[in-house]
Amino acid sequence: MDDATGRIVVNGTVTNNKKEKKFKSILTHQAAKVAFVALFVIIGVGGAFWASAATTTTSLWSTSSVPQTITTSTSKNTELGLKFQSKVAGQIVGMRFYKGPQNTGTHVGKLWNSKGVMLAKVTFENETNYGWQTAMFSSPITIAANATYVIGYNAPNGHYSVSGSYFKNAYISGSLTALQNGSKNGGNGVYARYDSFPSTSGQGSNYWVDVLFNQKAIAPPITSAPPTNVQATQKGNTVVLSWNAAVPQSGATVASYQILRNGATYATISGATTSWTDQSTTDGSTYTYQITATDSTNAVSPPSTPVVTITLAATTEPTPPPVCPAGETGTPPNCVTPTPIPPVTTPPPTTTTRWVPTTGMRWNWQIANLFTTSELKTDQTENGATNTPQFYDIDYGFIDNPSGANNSNSPATVIADGKALTATIHTSTPGSYTGVVCYVDAGTWENWRADESAFPAALLGKSNGWPGEKWLNTNPGGPNYSTLQQIMTARFTQCKNEGFDAVEPDNLDGSENNSGFSLTTAEGDQYAEWIANEVHSLGMSVALKNFNDQSKTLAPYFDFSINEQCIEFSECSNLNPFVQAKKPVFDVEYTTVNNAGNGIVSSITNTTWCSQLPAGIDGMVKGINLDDPWTPCPNRATVQ
Repeated sequence: MDDATGRIVVNGTVTNNKKEKKFKSILTHQAAKVAFVALFVIIGVGGAFWASAATTTTSLWSTSSVPQTITTSTSKNTELGLKFQSKVAGQIVGMRFYKGPQNTGTHVGKLWNSKGVMLAKVTFENETNYGWQTAMFSSPITIAANATYVIGYNAPNGHYSVSGSYFKNAYISGSLTALQNGSKNGGNGVYARYDSFPSTSGQGSNYWVDVLFNQKAIAPPITSAPPTNVQATQKGNTVVLSWNAAVPQSGATVASYQILRNGATYATISGATTSWTDQSTTDGSTYTYQITATDSTNAVSPPSTPVVTITLAATTEPTPPPVCPAGETGTPPNCVTPTPIPPVTTPPPTTTTRWVPTTGMRWNWQIANLFTTSELKTDQTENGATNTPQFYDIDYGFIDNPSGANNSNSPATVIADGKALTATIHTSTPGSYTGVVCYVDAGTWENWRADESAFPAALLGKSNGWPGEKWLNTNPGGPNYSTLQQIMTARFTQCKNEGFDAVEPDNLDGSENNSGFSLTTAEGDQYAEWIANEVHSLGMSVALKNFNDQSKTLAPYFDFSINEQCIEFSECSNLNPFVQAKKPVFDVEYTTVNNAGNGIVSSITNTTWCSQLPAGIDGMVKGINLDDPWTPCPNRATVQ
């Protein structure tokens, strides 16, 4: 307790040979440091005796320090703590806290490490009505230098003392430091509701908890007898140690053994075992082993005697037998070069018989209007007999929902039946097969499609700039992704059933646009790869539409590329992964402003655009609505 002079008074009892001796040690703060004479017992071999050691005990605040607020209004059960460090190793021998007259109930103090593991606990007794209250731990707790610990107490009825914003800076007293709030060790002070580890930051509040710290550790007692009969046996490149158990002081048990190798602690093992194997030795080296024991009171024995020394005999690695040089067989000196076996040439597996366009093919896009017989005839003549389309790209919606399509052609001339349309195109050029690609919007929702009501609202994002269209959430981890897959599979299946040879899934580049979703490139790639595999499973080839930045990643999955305006926007080089893989690339350039009203007007003319196409890319010029007429790039049928 604190006496009338404000000094720290520590009362205690020690026992020697069953006789009690009372002592009183008075600690007076001078710059938060005191001289402290402690009495302790060393249990030696053969008996007990008294000894003393001078120690320096420090704390953070003097007993004259008073909190800004003596009593807070809260009555909640609260654990109050302080984070601190010491710049030197030592021992925490006790603790204290400041209380006001309304801070009632039983107060229990605790010491934790920074992880919340409790190291010590003490109940305060004989408290005064207010002021500093002091308690000593039953045994000192050794702390490491520059490590963080938490000292705290429980105020079961609240009304604790506090000074707000105290730890804007670290508070230093001698070797002790109360940490700065918000430093690398987190907030200080700390609290918790009820009896638990205080970890919630009090925004730098000081709850006036303090430690009693001995910079010089008190020597622990030693056991009455160390381990005996230590034996060391060499087994290969290991050393097996065995010994007789140590005899601890009365009432204690052996907690652990320390293996000393060449004078330094090398390993610590359980006190329940009396053998250990050293597996980290070097041939030809000499090792000296000793063993000490620590009992359940942390008492440590002297090293084992006698000291056992063992020398590992050096071993000689056997000389490896001679071998023939690389590429030769036999045993030296009879080495021969084997006759090379011709490699087995395995033809690539035939994975499918699906139609795939080839580099140099002429093509036409028909998306804005329903396809008519007269247009098919016009396509075969308007650019000359040698420049007829070799495949068409047609919107499946003209088959799926012709009444909802943007059609200006006479219904009487429209080929509305899908199977009839693809059959007519397949045989449009005598003596050759004309392929048909099925245009499917796979990345945006369109309000005129027959299946538009099948899309859950969670899949619909922002407008993509075209009337009645919105971006889709194509994130494989997003909501309703399996529903999106089912819708797309149904569309691809309809293309297959109507006789189409390939699929052009459009608007896969939602991750590169303001879609209304946080789509990543990796998520866009995953969706595109699924589409390619799904179309292939139905026996059709598949084109990568635009999404040029991902050509390197996606080219292995797609059979060819269809691109818009690579000359206009200087993006043709992005298509090189397809060209280098000998996969066809088809480009379209536009000559008019698009109907989204964004003002893009092509600088391409019918006389200059073809010469600007890089080798391996074929193309045509059309109006932005992708309706007739079309102008192919001539004389590129043999481009490779």
